[in-house]
Amino acid sequence: MSNKLTEYRNKCLTQLEKHVEVERMYFKDVLRNQELCMQLQSQNWYQSWKIGWLEDKIKALELEGYAAGGSVKVILNGEGEMIKLFISPETLKESKEIIEDLIIAAHNDAKQKIKLKTSEELSKITGGVTLPPGFKFPF
Repeated sequence: MSNKLTEYRNKCLTQLEKHVEVERMYFKDVLRNQELCMQLQSQNWYQSWKIGWLEDKIKALELEGYAAGGSVKVILNGEGEMIKLFISPETLKESKEIIEDLIIAAHNDAKQKIKLKTSEELSKITGGVTLPPGFKFPF
């Protein structure tokens, strides 16, 4: 009887050891997965921070656009809002339509410079990865 009891005890211990090993491996995987999740969250936070920083940097930009050799100058902020307009006295002698066209041209020049500067700054962060067509950042 004691021989059968010893065999049964050994069999139970073997199964228990296998179960403990399986549990140990499972928790090892769980901890590894938690560590990977924490690393991903940290990377996501850093990327979000960099994008927020870039948005603030772009909003603070002031770029100038010119028309007619500088006789009309428009200054836009990074969001594309016009913050200053300069029209030379000689240009004011022109017709209303010409002045309007020159203002539009200078505005478009400044807007193009903002887009170029934005894409340059964004490519520094993304490592040159291009954005999908139609993506507008920040305006």
